[in-house]
Amino acid sequence: MSFFTITYSRNLKSTSSEVFFENLIANFDRTYYKNIERINPFNLKIEGFFFSLKSNYSKPSNIWTSFTKQTQVSLLGNEVKYVIDFSYAIIFSILNFLWALVMTFILLEIQDLPFSVEAQDIIIFVSILYWVIALITFIYKLLKHRSILNYTIKYGSKFKGSYDWDKILTNKTNQELRDIVNGNTTLTKEVQEIAKNILNNRQK
Repeated sequence: MSFFTITYSRNLKSTSSEVFFENLIANFDRTYYKNIERINPFNLKIEGFFFSLKSNYSKPSNIWTSFTKQTQVSLLGNEVKYVIDFSYAIIFSILNFLWALVMTFILLEIQDLPFSVEAQDIIIFVSILYWVIALITFIYKLLKHRSILNYTIKYGSKFKGSYDWDKILTNKTNQELRDIVNGNTTLTKEVQEIAKNILNNRQK
């Protein structure tokens, strides 16, 4: 972990460690992380991309790409430690800021504006606007991280709900099950695995 980290600490009351991590992994589904690894029964590591051209991975609301280098979740007794390494956010913000300055200078040259007080005001305005937006985005993504943790501890998995997936998927056709298994739906990996098992049982 780097110097650029923030830690959320929460108390886990009645839920077992296994159920907690299963629910957390389920809640991370469709957040478009790079990799997720269960290190041991009490530690989980999630990695993000520094950069990605894929549309879902590069959305401004994505909490991993260009923001989170990695997040480590550990359980010590009843205490959950959720440590976010936001190194990518720092690096990417600086690079984007330099790019914004270069583009501003280029536009000033194209408009043939002398480096006057007016030009300096434009540069100052662009700089302030950029860092205000960057700060708002930074806070939003940290809060989104925290909300996933808080929801998991309080409610469990937001995707499981009260659905009886075994019963629901049993009534699906083979083609519908294949679509679920191949990720052609918005259902979670957990549901995809259930669909895969049902499809395998049908083919025996």
